[in-house]
Amino acid sequence: MSKLSPSLKALIKSPASRPDPVPAPAGIRRVYDELAADAGRHKLGMRPWLAISTAATVTLNSPVSLALLHSVASARADAISSASFMREVAFRSISFNGIPRTINALVALRAALPSDVVHGLDKDSRTRPSCSDDLTVQGRHLFESVYGSLTARLTRKLDDAHPDLSRYIIRHHYGALLAQSSERFPRLLTSVVAVACLRAQTGVGPQLLSHVYGLRKATLDGWLHETDGDARWLMTDDGGEWLLTSVDTVIEAFGGGGGGNFAAAIS
Repeated sequence: MSKLSPSLKALIKSPASRPDPVPAPAGIRRVYDELAADAGRHKLGMRPWLAISTAATVTLNSPVSLALLHSVASARADAISSASFMREVAFRSISFNGIPRTINALVALRAALPSDVVHGLDKDSRTRPSCSDDLTVQGRHLFESVYGSLTARLTRKLDDAHPDLSRYIIRHHYGALLAQSSERFPRLLTSVVAVACLRAQTGVGPQLLSHVYGLRKATLDGWLHETDGDARWLMTDDGGEWLLTSVDTVIEAFGGGGGGNFAAAIS
């Protein structure tokens, strides 16, 4: 393999392109602590606030902050179950943030975990050979539960943009990823992750609006766990506002809209 020229290497690593993940900001642990406490005041269980915090942090591309978040979560619940849930949130964020920053998050989280926690995490893949038609059916069921009466119109719009777009999204994201493990990861939390990622990402208002509406429909499938507390509250106007402002609080800890590195700093 030929070597890259020094000038090309320098351009790849140019500070103006913000090539590195975002460091943990001062006070981020306090922000996580306060979010957990506020969730408790609203009678939410552990997982809703942890899903919001993890999804926002992954979106803002600060893998090192996940270690601090896990520490906060472990002070309130089992360290292994907290790490397992955070890992699942980060994995599902692929559908909203893309692959690279999800890799950043998952690799950094594992590296930061104590050895006994790593040992306790599932090692077996839950992905099983599945008929493509089965994945499409599962994906369409979830897709329709999110978009409701807008499903047909949205599907046509996606197909007009690219003939494979709706099929790819429904089969490979909704079917193969987001619709899986509904017993471990209920539909409501999937919508919470979507809303948190899109809010932190910025610039995707129409998609955020769609998933806020999708959150309103989250219990139509009965995918809700009692251990998540009064999570149905998140489907209300007050609950939706709390979710969005909670994400905004995390964003502000990173310096506001420019604190993450979704938007390029090149000028």
